[in-house]
Amino acid sequence: MGHSIAGFVARKEVLREGTRHLRHAVIASLEQGFGFVPATDALDDELGAGDGPHGEFWRLTAGLARLGAELSRRGPVAYVETDYFGGSGDQAAMVWEDGEVLSGPSKTRMGAINHALLHLGVEKGGADDRFDALGLGRHRHTDDWAEAALAENSHT
Repeated sequence: MGHSIAGFVARKEVLREGTRHLRHAVIASLEQGFGFVPATDALDDELGAGDGPHGEFWRLTAGLARLGAELSRRGPVAYVETDYFGGSGDQAAMVWEDGEVLSGPSKTRMGAINHALLHLGVEKGGADDRFDALGLGRHRHTDDWAEAALAENSHT
């Protein structure tokens, strides 16, 4: 079974304010007051990226990177990707703050996302790591996160 997600993690209010103008940006709740905006094809199309992946990433386009920088003017934001299948694969992350890259891009077998989440102030608590503490393993694919966000927002 694979795990392949791509999207932005930040405090929910940062995401809410920064994506208000975007029709295809949805926010799924995470633990500790954070949220996840899945990097769906619809969101990428809305941003008008029209280009291939950015740097170390398989999904991050220039349009999504511009959104990350824009969102970070309200607070630190991380873009995270996982691409695992059958126990092999990797993850990548980048963090922006005040419109500038703070950390990354970083691509590793393990650890890139936890390092990015540390920059956001995510607490590990009793979990194995910050990824688990936020609940980022709750859904295994970007589209599943988008569906969960739509369902969550239809109840609020």
